[in-house]
Amino acid sequence: MKKLILMLVAVFVMAGCAANESKEGISAPAPTSSTKSPEPESAKKMTEQDIALRLNEVRTKFANEFALDEALLAEPLEYDVTNDGEAEIVLFTKKQFNDGLENYCIAVYSLQDGIQLFAGQYEASDEVYVTPIANPAYRNSLAVIKLYAGASSTNYTAEVLAYKGDTLTAVASVSAEVGEPYLENIIIDVDADNFQEFKGYGYDLGPGSDRLSRADGVMEELVFKWSDSTSSYEAAAIGTDGLLDDERNSIGEITKDKAIQIVQVAQKLQYDWMSPIETEEGVKELMRPFFSNNFIYEFMQDGALFSEEYNGYLQKYTETGDMSWLMPTYNDDAELEKSADGIHAYLKQSIEQQSEDGSYYVQASTSLVKTKYGWMIDKIEYLE
Repeated sequence: MKKLILMLVAVFVMAGCAANESKEGISAPAPTSSTKSPEPESAKKMTEQDIALRLNEVRTKFANEFALDEALLAEPLEYDVTNDGEAEIVLFTKKQFNDGLENYCIAVYSLQDGIQLFAGQYEASDEVYVTPIANPAYRNSLAVIKLYAGASSTNYTAEVLAYKGDTLTAVASVSAEVGEPYLENIIIDVDADNFQEFKGYGYDLGPGSDRLSRADGVMEELVFKWSDSTSSYEAAAIGTDGLLDDERNSIGEITKDKAIQIVQVAQKLQYDWMSPIETEEGVKELMRPFFSNNFIYEFMQDGALFSEEYNGYLQKYTETGDMSWLMPTYNDDAELEKSADGIHAYLKQSIEQQSEDGSYYVQASTSLVKTKYGWMIDKIEYLE
């Protein structure tokens, strides 16, 4: 009996020890929970209400600092201009044509705490826009676009501001003519590389166009692309052939055979043109592959006429008999002279002409000019 009692006591003691171990958690697994630790305040996102309140706060600061009516403020930009991964607030003056404002203002504020990071005031122009632009060297940047209205055209100057050294700094500028709608025609990603270029218009005043006035000049679309080597935007023209200047084959020297070939094809073009061409632009398109802008303009003034009877342009010789605008016929006896600068060449030959009084000889001279499109016929002369 005594032995049985001792065995029962031992069982109760062991059970009590096991219960104590469970209560103290010595070997029990740690409790699990799906609840995450609270995020630090700096990692939390602003609500729409927070952002609206911050915008109102900095707009008031901006208006007070520059003594502006809030109605003069443009729509704010939320944009990571500091390239730190967080958007800032960019405020600027809504500057329009003939609004009487002498200056425009711009400022950048932290969206998180409303601290001003930059403020500047600049001389005004007719109209000012501030817009984001992606630059290969400075990434997120701002373009301040100033428009100037002229009598017959609108020009713009764009200044690129990049955030460096804890401030906005002008790093590049571009100037050109522009057509409406303005903003859509100024900044565009031409080569789809996620960085943007500037566009505009300029006049081709180079060889082959040098006798034209600005009013009569040929306008070209310009693309200003960022150059790492010069840290600036370099202009390249989109020519009348639709190609950028750096997309065309380079133009080499001209030989006598090549000059004669050009003249022969141009002569065939003239003789094949017997039907009226409805528009002046149609005539120019026909002539552009072989004639310079100088020649085309002068030909339209003196060598072509608009026929009311046929409702289109014809060569004047078809009605007047004046053959002075028709290309001469050259053969192997022709001589080619070249200018020292390599830009001009002169194909010359004594050729026989016919008249009512019989035949006679004249010196036929065709001037060719080296343009970015090739060697073009620039002028023809018949010298007795």
